[in-house]
Parts: sequence; C-alpha cells; structure tokens
Amino acid sequence: MFLGELANRYGFFGKQRDVFLSRFDENNANKKRKALAEYLWKNEEIINQEQNFQDHLTAVCDVLSRNGCPIVKPTGRGQPRKGDSLWEQAFKWLWEKQFPEWLQKQRSNDSSVGATALIAAAMDWRRQFRSLIDIKTEGFVGRKYVFDKIEDFLSNKPNGYFTLEGDPGMGKSTILAEYVRRHECVAHFNDRLGSINRTSQFLESVCTQLIAKYRLPYSELPPDANQNNTFLGKLLSEVSEQLKPGERLVIVVDALDEVDPDSQENSKNILYLPRYLPKNVYFVMSRRRGVDLLFVVDTPKYLFDLMAEEYADLSLQDVRAYIRQHVNEHERLRQWIEGSGLTVEDFITQLADKSENNFMYLRCVLVEIEDGIYQDASIESLPQGLEAYYENHWQLMGMTTDPPPLTKLRIVYILSETLSPIPYEDIVEIIKHTGEQEAEFTVQYVLNKWKQFLHKLDRYEQIFYRLYHDSYRRFLNRKDIVEKAGITIKGIKTLMADSLWQDLYGDG
Repeated sequence: MFLGELANRYGFFGKQRDVFLSRFDENNANKKRKALAEYLWKNEEIINQEQNFQDHLTAVCDVLSRNGCPIVKPTGRGQPRKGDSLWEQAFKWLWEKQFPEWLQKQRSNDSSVGATALIAAAMDWRRQFRSLIDIKTEGFVGRKYVFDKIEDFLSNKPNGYFTLEGDPGMGKSTILAEYVRRHECVAHFNDRLGSINRTSQFLESVCTQLIAKYRLPYSELPPDANQNNTFLGKLLSEVSEQLKPGERLVIVVDALDEVDPDSQENSKNILYLPRYLPKNVYFVMSRRRGVDLLFVVDTPKYLFDLMAEEYADLSLQDVRAYIRQHVNEHERLRQWIEGSGLTVEDFITQLADKSENNFMYLRCVLVEIEDGIYQDASIESLPQGLEAYYENHWQLMGMTTDPPPLTKLRIVYILSETLSPIPYEDIVEIIKHTGEQEAEFTVQYVLNKWKQFLHKLDRYEQIFYRLYHDSYRRFLNRKDIVEKAGITIKGIKTLMADSLWQDLYGDG
C-alpha cells in the first residue's frame, strides 16, 4: 500500500512502476538486480533485461531526487560501497523517513485506514508471505490448466471455496504462491515448520489485510477477532458491498492440513471458515490428500485433485518444461547429461518418469546432480519417487552406518523439531553442549549437504534455518528411520531444552 501510493504520487507507470515496486520492496533489499529483472520479465522477450532494469531504476532515482530524496552521487571509479548506490540511498530515505510520516498521516487524516499498529500488522503479514512467494515461484512454469479451472470456478459461481488437493511435493503451495504473485490478493500461508499454523494467526492475518487493502473503518481488531469468525464474516460482507461490477474478493489460504487442530474448537470448521459467504467472495485453498478436516459449508465448493488421471498428461508436460528450463540455465547439469551419454530429450523423459510428476523430487535431485552427488551414477540408478529419494539421500550422507553419526543426526533432527526458524549460532551452541569439539565445522557441513531441504533466512543480521518442506519432517519421524538412527525425538527435545536452560542459568 505504501509503495503503491508513492508510485501513484510520483507518476511511475508501466515497467518503471514495476521496477520501483520490486527494487524498493523490503523483502528484495538483498536481491541482485539481475534476479529482480529476470523475475519481473521472465515471460517477456527483452534484450539485456538487467541493463533495462538499471535504466528504469536510474530514472526512478532521478524522480525521487527531484522530490526531496537527498541522493548524493558516489565519487570515484568502480562500484560504490554497499549503501552508497543511488537506489540504496533512496531505499533508506523511503523506509526510514517517508514511511513513518506516511503512517502518521494515515492515522491523523484518514481514520478509515486504521491505526498505525493495525496497518503495520497487515504489512508484517504480507512481508512474511512475500519471502515465501518469492522462493516458491522462482523458476515457475506451466500449470495453466489449474489456473484455468480456478478462473472458471470464480467466473461461474456467485461465491465459494475452491480447494487444490494433492500429495506432498505436487506443487500446491507453489501454485497458490504464483496466483498471489499475479493477482496480489489477500493471502495466508499456513506453515507448520515456520510456526504459522494457528487459527488465531489466520484470523488476525486475513482481517488486518482486509482492513488495510479495502480501507475499512477500523482502527483496531475487536478483542475476540481471533477467537471466532464473527468479525471475519462482518469484514467479508463489508468488502462484498463495496465491490464494483466485475470485481471480486479472493482470499488464498494454503496448507489447511498444517493447521494445529488444538488451536480452535474441534466442532467448528477448520480455521473457522464461514459456512456462508457473501456475493463475489471466494476462497482458493490447498490441502494434503488423505487428511481429515472438518469443512461443512452451504456455498459452492470445488475440489481439484492435482493427481487425477485426467490431468496426468498436462502435469507431465509441466514437469518436462520445468526440467528443460533447469537444463537450459545450468551448465554443470548439461555437462552431467553429456557425460552420461544422454541427449537432453532422453534425460528429460527419464527424469520426468523418475519424479512421478513430483516437483519437490525435481527440486532436490536437480540440485544434487549439479553438486556432484550423482557424479558416478547413471540416470537409471536415480531413486524412483520422493520417498525413495529421501531414503537414498539419507544413505548417501552416511546416516545409516554402524555406529551412527550421532552429531550429524542430532543437527538434522534439531532442524526438524525446532518450532521456529533457528539461528546457525544456536545450532552450534546446542551441539557444543554434547561435547562435540568441532561443532562449527560439523554444523556447517550438514547445512551445506542438506541445503536442498532447508529454507535459509536472513533476519536481524543473523542467518536462520528451517526445513523447506513438511514432508521431509514426516520422513524423519518415521518409526523405522528413528529407530535405525539410534536416537529418540524426546532425546532431541531434551537436548535442546537443556542447552537453552544452561545458556539462561548456567550449570548451577
């Protein structure tokens, strides 16, 4: 909202507007110009995208400079020091000076936007999800048949719930992330591994986003707004009433199966989703197959099975397109294909078959091929399917040896059992409490070797880690895997708790 209003104020439109909104988004602060350009224009044929991006960015900075931004052009030759480039100076001015003034102005002059705290809460949720969206949609291809089905439902039903269903790794979250990226709709991504999986969080997130996006006349949430769906239902009705002909409200909700059932009354719909919806109000959601969830509504609904036989060929086409794109972009992968005596088409066909149309499998295996894990392996020897891949990687990393590598096992299970992203330093300290003499080296080794399973976050000048996908946590918690590892989940949790206690209170 803040950047959008500034773009309007300064007259940014077209590609210049896209560059402004992309470069000055807080979530993109550490991203390279080339990556942003490729992300913005990945479906457009633009010669020298990076230079095109830079030209527009220079023009944007000139406009900001003429409107009060104290930009000082760097002197000397070569690249400016970090923080000295034109856009970095403008970035600091926008967020440290303009943004606080904007918030205060909204609060004093326009009560319909709500109080500063409420606006900030809405923006915080959007920022959290923006990072996930960027990660999930990187390299996105295809799924036109899914988006067509969503549009068909929205166009032909007065309101309702559209739900994607599939097994882990089939791309449910990625599809919804791409939908949000395209339409900038209200969204909430449940994430058990990121500790965003409580019903109260969903209600707070969606309600604050609705108030901020549609400028509803509330300065704060009612005390019980995150305890039932009464206030949510009220907001949905108010938005419905202000929609113009042809407009609709779409709320995206990912991973219903990851919601903590103990965070709400068990006799109510999951997330307290309303039984009735106002006109032109829709929810587009996802869930894992085979999970029982209470969801009873008296409004149109549609369950889209990503694994249905009728979509198998279309899904295979997307899998092939994803592999082809990866091959085109990575030289080491092409070298492996050539060294294996394969044509690119043979490789695409055989790896697609190995993947069983599972994108999580492809994300992991393609990275490992590039990193040389399968340097001496043939494509025939690659694991078949996601579960087999997890088991194969587990063995390749030496986790089934006798005696078992306890330190490495502990590190992996710490990452699995932590309730929120954990800093690198905290993992090291926990491992040091076990008496490991080379804790830093071993932790970094495991983080490197398991990178395809991890989500790396840069927060508060620290690097945090968490598992990328909950399916891997379920694999680690399989009884046979735990027993062969020679550890217990309870023992890992006790180790983490003891380390925290010792850090807080010492040995006494």
